[in-house]
Amino acid sequence: MERVYHEIKETLRVTGVPLSFRTLAGYENVLPLFWDQLHSNLQTRDFESSADRIRVRAAQASALLVPSRGQARVMLGESQRFQIQRALSLYHYVNPKILLLMSALKISLHGENIGRADANLGSVPLIARGVPRKMYPMELASDPPEDQRVQEVYEDIKRTLSLPAVFSEYRTLALWPEYLTSAWERLKPLLRLSAYREASEEVRQLSVHLARELPFPVKVSLRTIEAAGQEPELVLRVVERFETLLPSLILNNCFMLYDWFNEQELKESPYPAPDRYYTPLREAQAV
Repeated sequence: MERVYHEIKETLRVTGVPLSFRTLAGYENVLPLFWDQLHSNLQTRDFESSADRIRVRAAQASALLVPSRGQARVMLGESQRFQIQRALSLYHYVNPKILLLMSALKISLHGENIGRADANLGSVPLIARGVPRKMYPMELASDPPEDQRVQEVYEDIKRTLSLPAVFSEYRTLALWPEYLTSAWERLKPLLRLSAYREASEEVRQLSVHLARELPFPVKVSLRTIEAAGQEPELVLRVVERFETLLPSLILNNCFMLYDWFNEQELKESPYPAPDRYYTPLREAQAV
């Protein structure tokens, strides 16, 4: 599993292993099976550009829903503001990628084909591997948290979103308990809006559409999961659950980022990926 975790970080260009992968790792043999089918697409320019399109759509949708803009409603020092912005930017970058790959897995598990039979690494533009040097580390607050306020927010998040566990994004924000508490108080009323649910579904549908256009085949099935010694329907439900929840997580992240950035800034990738053909890995890591 250590090999797979290392490759996930290098290929996704992220400082930690997202909850979706850590959850799938709990089903023996499943994560390596999925990763072997996914990693070719994840290192392509097509995949990166598709994730960028999801990010743009989320920024547009959240701009219409965010009730107010400006600084967060808590007193933050300059260093705290800087760190929170970087932490949110980390998830603003990686969550559209996670959604896209979950859509690809779901489509394949439902028996649909993805990819072109003639695609090969020599004919498809690739992005440089490696974690961007300036990306914030995926640090997580302890679980269960020591701060009672954070514990209450965790329980409310899980209850409101019907989650078995708290997403990494909220556990990172729990490093600043007052900010997390304030942010969740502002986010929670939005979740009840029909416009919010419609925007979330639009983001998910876009992900499904883009996943079908990925260049390399993704060949996983319920039968391959069963052959790996796991319950196929159970693993499928995990994948579908993440694909359902991630659009809202992406929108929520945008809402929080509007404390500091405008719509055009949120449409841009926080960590543009260099082309592997023209940029050495050492330079790519300096981005």
